[in-house]
Amino acid sequence: MSKDVRKKIIEAATEVFSTYGYEKTTIEDIARMADKAKTSVYYYFEGKADIFAAALGNEISAMSEALEQYRMSDPADIVRSFREYLKKRMDLVLESKLYKKFMPEMLKRDNKSELGGIF
Repeated sequence: MSKDVRKKIIEAATEVFSTYGYEKTTIEDIARMADKAKTSVYYYFEGKADIFAAALGNEISAMSEALEQYRMSDPADIVRSFREYLKKRMDLVLESKLYKKFMPEMLKRDNKSELGGIF
């Protein structure tokens, strides 16, 4: 049950972050989207940065799983495999809601920001 609630919060957070961005997203927005009380969100996460890190971690895990099929089994196929891997990786990044929204922000941020420790 608790893993389902945590997963639902992360999925809701992904939607809210990708719609409003990090700065404009509130815990209340995430709780509302997840159909949970604000206290439930804080039960599973310390704060907004913690939720964002979990959402980003989910995106990275999904990408890693999708890219696993491109491990080379035959060294003779290295160029073809590498080309397919790069294409798939770019497709996954472009499909990712969080990456689309935050890639420009990630490139501009410095380590002093709240998100600095995540990126």
